[in-house]
Amino acid sequence: MMLMLGSWWIIGGIVALVDDTFYVATANYILQFDTTSWGWIHLILGILTLLAGFAIFTGAVWARTIGVILALIGTLEAFAWLPH
Repeated sequence: MMLMLGSWWIIGGIVALVDDTFYVATANYILQFDTTSWGWIHLILGILTLLAGFAIFTGAVWARTIGVILALIGTLEAFAWLPH
C-alpha cells in the first residue's frame, strides 16, 4: 500500500508542479497554499513513502516506524488537500 500511495502522491505532485490550473481550489479555506506548494508537498511525501515502502521489504524496523509517521502526516495532508 505504501508503494502504491507513494507513487500516486508523486504523480499528483508532478501534475501540480507542471500545470498550476489542473487542480481547482475552493475559496475561504483555512490552509490557503498555492498549487505549486501542494505539488512539492505531495512530491516530497510521495518519495519518502515510496522509499519507506521499499525499505519495509528488507525488514528494517526504522521503515515501519517511518511508515506509521508518514501515514499520520499523509492523513493530515489529505484533509488539508480537500479543497483542491
